[in-house]
This record gives sequence, C-alpha cells and structure tokens, in this order.
Amino acid sequence: IDGGNRPYDAAMFRQLVAEAARRSPGRKPRVAFTTSASANGFDAVDFYRGLLEQAGAEAVWWPVDASMNAAIFGQQGCDALPRLRQRIFSQLRREIVFPDLSEQQQKACLQADALADLPMQVQGVFFDGGDQWLHWNTFFNTDGKANAWLENLRTAFVSGNLVVAGTSAGTAIQSG
Repeated sequence: IDGGNRPYDAAMFRQLVAEAARRSPGRKPRVAFTTSASANGFDAVDFYRGLLEQAGAEAVWWPVDASMNAAIFGQQGCDALPRLRQRIFSQLRREIVFPDLSEQQQKACLQADALADLPMQVQGVFFDGGDQWLHWNTFFNTDGKANAWLENLRTAFVSGNLVVAGTSAGTAIQSG
C-alpha cells in the first residue's frame, strides 16, 4: 500500500478502513469493493483486495457489474453471463483467463438476494475508477430506476452503518 508514487492513495484507503472500523467496534471492519467501472473488472480484484487488506480491512469483492445487472434485473439469466460480458465489455472468454473469479461471480448471480444484501453486512464500500457509465449500468435498470443493490446501499449509508469511498469514476458517481 505504501509502495506507490501517490501517498494520498494509501491515506485514502487507511481513512476508509478507519471510518469503517468506527462502525464495527471490537472487530475488523468488512469493506466491500466493486470493480464495476472497469471493462475488465476481474483484472482489478486482487489489486483492490490487497490494498484494503493492507489497510486493515476484511476485503469483500462485491462482484456486481453491468453484465450481472442484465443477468439478474434484465432477466437474461445467470447462464448468460459469459455472453453478456462479451457484449457489454467486449471481453472474450474471461471465464478462461479468470476461472476463479468467473465462478465466484456466477455463484453470486445465483444468490441474488444475498448479493443485494451485501451493503447491509459490511461497514464500507469502495467504488473503483474507470468508466462512470459502467457504474451507472451496474446500479440502474434500463428504465433508469435504481436496482436493489443501489437501494440497499443507500439504506445502509443513510442509516449511518456504511461509509463509502471511491477513486475517479467511483468518486464521481457518489454525487448523483
């Protein structure tokens, strides 16, 4: 976490974990992170997991993205995830390059209620940088209404049980 050339990154992750820890007295805070702003979200999972763990959190990947939104809320079905990834992200065969993460996302897709409840089970959420439109396509349905993931995230945040942070696109989307 301290090896980069931008010390404010390390400070931001430490502050996020410190704020999350205030919401989980006596135990290590759980901080979820998304990689939904990235065209290849699987590629950044280990990076963000490592940063959050080094900052003192129990890091939890929240494997939501635009393909998951289409599968669950667009009623395409979880079996369509590889095809949806290809169409939405122009990524061919990510399940071969990242079999463990693809399997984790597939299992999460099949447990849609647990996936939606994650914001209620963590003390922090971190949004990655990348493309703001991909974040939007993750958390809003095609009719422009917030999906259950965003609704539960908002509920947890408003209750004071959740702190949020992000970088670049992940920061920008918090204002909307």
